[in-house]
Amino acid sequence: IAPGDPANHPEAYAKFAQLMDAIHQKNLYDLSPAYLAVLAATNDEFCIEAWRQKAADEGKAAAQLFMAQRGLFRVPPERYDAEETKEAVALLKKASDQQYAPAMQEYSQCMRMGIGTFKNPAGADRLLQSACRSGCFETRFDWLLKTNRLDKYEDLQRPEVKSEIERGNHHILHHMSPLAPGNEAIIAMLMQAANKGNGKALYEISELFAASDIAKSYQYLRLATRQRNADAMYRLGMYMIEPPAKLELNVGPVLNPTQGVIFLKLAALMGEPNSRKQLAKMYLQGLHGLEKNPQKAYRHTALGAAILGDAELLTAQGYMLYQGIGTPANQEKGLELLDLAASHRFPYAKTLLGVIYYKGIGVKADASLAKIHLEDASTMNYPL
Repeated sequence: IAPGDPANHPEAYAKFAQLMDAIHQKNLYDLSPAYLAVLAATNDEFCIEAWRQKAADEGKAAAQLFMAQRGLFRVPPERYDAEETKEAVALLKKASDQQYAPAMQEYSQCMRMGIGTFKNPAGADRLLQSACRSGCFETRFDWLLKTNRLDKYEDLQRPEVKSEIERGNHHILHHMSPLAPGNEAIIAMLMQAANKGNGKALYEISELFAASDIAKSYQYLRLATRQRNADAMYRLGMYMIEPPAKLELNVGPVLNPTQGVIFLKLAALMGEPNSRKQLAKMYLQGLHGLEKNPQKAYRHTALGAAILGDAELLTAQGYMLYQGIGTPANQEKGLELLDLAASHRFPYAKTLLGVIYYKGIGVKADASLAKIHLEDASTMNYPL
């Protein structure tokens, strides 16, 4: 049994299970309080899968939803009828049958698209309407979107939209803000959404002030973090790990690498991909209180690449596979990923390919092919 397995932390798991029940009862999407309980007990962001699986096996709807989503992430149309897709949707239905609004919303979309189940748009509409009765802001916002009630700025005058905003549904204001006439109106709507507790809006306002008033930017960033916005957690975590001099001159000491790493781990668990990039570097080099751990570095790289498709992460994963760093060597797959990153015109991937072919590292030396890759990178003004 791994050290972070829930079997080794019965009291912490009991707290985790209670938090998952509370998330279900309140029809929340946000699992960060439960994730934080796991990190506090184990300091291991990779054990969360085992904790969620145990909770899902015990019938906890919030865990069932998120375990199902793992099997439905970017599933292509040709895999809609695959057995693993059907299994994920069957688990999703179990959570939906427990009247957990986020699961009902997700399952209605599967019904609408025919993903892992029979295509049934009318049934999907009924299920989504039933989920809306929970009062869940995300679900009601989703219904307004899917019924084309939020297509243009004038839709804000619809009675059903106005009443939902009056209820406090900040997702509508945030979504509609780019459609507002002019920058002042856009910022005013973002501020309205922020004042109602929209974490995305708070983070975006923080970014707007970053260059002109870093103290105000930091204030909004902290507020966004309290609303558990993953982007804000990443930014605040990096500030705590490597605070800019300008920030500390204006707000005082910020440096706190231990807390900063926790923010990065929590952001990674919530799906923020750049945090995985930073954690991979830290584990690879043993920085900021993290011991060197190439295996964890590779896992963060691979997950980040899968979520984001980022050329830098694809390059890193490809190189680590090629050299067997933190994972068994697989030169064929590593070369495939480096080629994929290079196809995105990422010059470092081109440079690595040039070196690999010139020196014949794991492949037959080919100076002509190396020259092509290096010339491509040089045309992108890449100094190396």
